[in-house]
This record gives sequence, C-alpha cells and structure tokens, in this order.
Amino acid sequence: MLQDREDTYVASAYAVEVMSQQDLEIVSIKIPSGEFGVGDVVQAEIVIKNHSDAEVSSDDLSFEFVASKDPVLGNGDDYLISSGHTAQEAVLANSTVTTSIEFVIPADATAGSVYVGVYAQLPSNYDELNKANNIQRTESAVLNIPEWELNLVTLGNGQVNQDFAAMR
Repeated sequence: MLQDREDTYVASAYAVEVMSQQDLEIVSIKIPSGEFGVGDVVQAEIVIKNHSDAEVSSDDLSFEFVASKDPVLGNGDDYLISSGHTAQEAVLANSTVTTSIEFVIPADATAGSVYVGVYAQLPSNYDELNKANNIQRTESAVLNIPEWELNLVTLGNGQVNQDFAAMR
C-alpha cells in the first residue's frame, strides 16, 4: 500500500563570480626525423596556445627539452637535452603562435632512438589553471643518436683518410 507524502523543494540562489585564470598549452612539437650526433643542432617547431585573456611575454616563457626512450615522459628514463630557451615572441591573449627553437645534442646523450619532449616553463607568479598541458612530446622516436661515428675524408689519388671515434 502506498502512502501519501509531501515532497519539499528548497530553491536557493547563489552569486557566481567567474574567475579568469591564465592557461598556456603546448599544442604540438615537430622535429625532423633523422640521425643526430653529439654536437648537432636540431630545429624544433613548437605550437603554443594561450587560453587566457592576458598576454604572456617572451621573457616570461622558456622551454626545456628532454629525451625519452619510450613515449611516456616523467617515468625515469628521461634525460635533459637542453634548457633555458626563451620564446621568440609574446603569446597574445586568446591566440596561438608557432615558434622555432634550436638546441644542441649534448655530449652525455644516450645512444638510440628517442622521443623528444618539451616543457613550457613559466614564472611562479603566473597563476595557471592547468599545468599538465605545459608538456608535449613528438609523435614518434624522431631522433636517432648513434653510438659511433665514422668520418671518411678523400685525400685525392684514391686515398681515403678514415677517422673512427666513439661518440661518448
């Protein structure tokens, strides 16, 4: 048997203040695939999106590059390739920019094929909504760092000078 009951509804109104927080996102990183030895210069193209209403100056934005043997960044096999690179231009409010940055393969680079990750570094006073989108990696292991290097120089008259050296 069902009993009659009265339902009570309470209506409340709240004032909601919309807060605009800063958020910068690295959308993508592109690096040409190939073999790069110690000391070689690599050109990275980084696409950055500013989701906030405030400009991020080029002086406030820097980048750090890491290498990883697998597609997971931050799991212990990563090593620093290069850091301290600043953006070429400001990232205007609610806009997307592409910047190119060159870095050099360091002497302590581990041989093999690696993914390249880039971290956006912002000052501590930049109150960011989502810091997890400040990192991006290449889609595949684009850098192949060889263990050995063989240099052949032709001397004329069919002679070849051979220099075989360890990369490390």
